Amino acid sequence: MPREAGESEASEGRGGDGSPPERWSAQRETELVQRFMRGENLGAVSREVQVSPPKLEEWRRE
Repeated sequence: MPREAGESEASEGRGGDGSPPERWSAQRETELVQRFMRGENLGAVSREVQVSPPKLEEWRRE
């Protein structure tokens, strides 16, 4: 899906109103976990994708 001007890769997969999807795919969950495992700040990733840090930690343990 082509991005509009000003739309980042981070906004892909979100609902049409910018809210996070109701359910994340396993692949997308893995991508998000890999970001903070590589050193990105957990809080920053959490805020960007609107998923709580405990939920991201839960995905990491799975």
